[in-house]
Amino acid sequence: MTRVELKTAAKEQFKGKIGTLIVMLLIVFAIGFACAFIPIVGPIVSFIITPAFGLSFCIVYLKITKREEISVGGCFFRY
Repeated sequence: MTRVELKTAAKEQFKGKIGTLIVMLLIVFAIGFACAFIPIVGPIVSFIITPAFGLSFCIVYLKITKREEISVGGCFFRY
C-alpha cells in the first residue's frame, strides 16, 4: 500500500468516532487532574490508574482498527 492509501484507510476508520475519542480523553484527563489535588493518596492513585487508562485506550484504538463499535464507557471497562 502507498502512503496515500494508508492515510485514506485511517481516515475512514476514524470517521464518526473522533468525538467519542475526545470525550474519553477529556474524562480521563479530568480524573487524573482531580487525583493531583488529593494530598497524600492522589499521586499513588494516579500512578496506579494512569497505566490502566493507557491500556484501555490502546484497546479502544485496536477496536477501531477492527471496525468494531466504541463507546465512551470503553475506557472504564475490562475487556
